[in-house]
Amino acid sequence: MKRNLLGMVVVGVLIGAGSVSAQEREGFERHRQPFSGVPAWGAFREPKPLAINGNLTGYVMTGTRVNAYELACDSGYMPGCDAIILRSRLWASAPYGMVSVSHIEDAKPYLGKRIELSGDLRAGGLDGWAGMWVRVDTKAKKPVAFDNMQNRPIEGTTSYERHRVILDVPLNAERLYMGVMLHGPGAVFIRDLRLRIVDDSEPLTDMMPKLKKDAQGGAVAAP
Repeated sequence: MKRNLLGMVVVGVLIGAGSVSAQEREGFERHRQPFSGVPAWGAFREPKPLAINGNLTGYVMTGTRVNAYELACDSGYMPGCDAIILRSRLWASAPYGMVSVSHIEDAKPYLGKRIELSGDLRAGGLDGWAGMWVRVDTKAKKPVAFDNMQNRPIEGTTSYERHRVILDVPLNAERLYMGVMLHGPGAVFIRDLRLRIVDDSEPLTDMMPKLKKDAQGGAVAAP
C-alpha cells in the first residue's frame, strides 16, 4: 500500500475516489476540517475523558468520514474505563476515510521544550492502519512539527505496545493538536495517553523535514 506523507500534514485530508451519495459527500465536507470544538455527528455533547489513567482530559472526533466509526469502552461505557475502542461501524462500507480521537493543548507551557505523547495501543483486525499523532502549529496556523506514525504504522492485529511521538515546540508555537487516528476498517484500543516534557536527548520522530522535502520535490498528494 502506497502511503502519502504530504497528504497527512493536515489531519483533514482530501476524500478518496469512490461511489458515495450526495448526503455522504456533504457529511465528509462538514467534518473534514479538524478541531471545530464540536463533537462530530452528535456522538458526544461534551468533550469526555480520553482515558482515566492518562492525563489528557478531553477530545472530539474528527476526520473525513466520522460517521463510519464509533467509540466504545473496553469494559462497559465511558467514563470509568481503562481503555477505549475506536472502531469502524459494522454497517459502514468503503470508502472508510479516516477518523481521529483528537485533543488540543495550549502550547505556552511547552514553548522551547521537547514533548512526548505516549500511549498504549493495540490493533484488532485492521485492514488499513492506525497511529498516534501530534501537530504543532504557529499563531498563523502553520504546522512547524508533525508526526503521525505513518512511517511506522500499527497494522493487522497486535497486543498492547507503548508508542511515542516526540517533537520540539518552537517559541512561536500556539497550539498542539494530537490524538489517535484510524484509517480503514478494524479497531484500535487506546489507553494511558500522556503528554509530557522530555529531555533534549530523546530522539525526535518529527516527519516535517521529509514532508517539506517531498513538497519541494513536487510530490503529488493522494489520500
